Amino acid sequence: MRRGTLLVVSVGALVLAVGLGSVSSPQPGPPASARPAHATRPGLSTGFLLPASTQRPSGGLRIRGIVLGESGPLGGVRVTATRPEAGQTLSELSCAEVLQKPARGKLSDCVKESAGTVLEQTLARQGESFVYAETTTADDGGFTLDGLPEGLFALWAVDTRGAGMWREVLAGTEGLELKLGEGVMLEGGVVEEDKFPLAGVRVTAVHKTHTRFFDAETGADGRYRMGPLPVAEYLLVYEKEGWLPALGEGRSTAPVRLHRPRRLTGRVLSGGAPVRAPRSMCATRPPLTSCWSRVGRCAPSSMPWDPVRSGSRIRRG
Repeated sequence: MRRGTLLVVSVGALVLAVGLGSVSSPQPGPPASARPAHATRPGLSTGFLLPASTQRPSGGLRIRGIVLGESGPLGGVRVTATRPEAGQTLSELSCAEVLQKPARGKLSDCVKESAGTVLEQTLARQGESFVYAETTTADDGGFTLDGLPEGLFALWAVDTRGAGMWREVLAGTEGLELKLGEGVMLEGGVVEEDKFPLAGVRVTAVHKTHTRFFDAETGADGRYRMGPLPVAEYLLVYEKEGWLPALGEGRSTAPVRLHRPRRLTGRVLSGGAPVRAPRSMCATRPPLTSCWSRVGRCAPSSMPWDPVRSGSRIRRG
């Protein structure tokens, strides 16, 4: 099992980070069309903005099929059709767009360098693939996804009995058979600075290559367990009011540790003499740097990866 990584954010007025179980089926966040064009947490900004969401097209096509389990058709399975949008879905962004410099690949290829942007957009519930249709299978396992425009869609089937994802399903397809797999469970623990369990932490799993958000919350014991989810690589965002958020990637049994914000005070000297009005100051802790200048606050969108253990464990079934 490879060691994971954990990122902690620097936020606030010259604040530097010195640093979220319940068992639940995955709860997808609200569809992109239901969220504001752009929102962010006070004091947290990388300066990267996604454009306002365009009107989601509709159409008269449908996808019909059946969801199967080991013993035959499965009723009560949630089936969703999604499609990423260029320039608006995180997984479709190029590294060059996010880093604002020459770079190859999509965001999933440069997560370490783009960690601040990933964290900020996820906390703002931005950048998720558009949900075009959603339904629940009938007792015979059958489903119909209506109102689809032309093109290819990803289908998601998520249930307590298993999960699966199928890419590039053409609108208009009939007689589709989706075989539900075991999926994966995401589980781990979250502690606070003194290593006591931290309850009420929202944990958001982010599918790396086709952005969707799935949520869980830590229980009184600081533990969470989410799934089953379709087999894939996931980023994990940990968030609780009054604590610095964190972004994790990887597999580890060590608990995630969240920290309170810290205020830094000090003096700026030049040649031993105080500087009354420095041009700029920065407090750095990856993935973000909080900066202040004579003309206002700025925050670069990409900082080095901070190699601290993540506390999530991923397992099949």
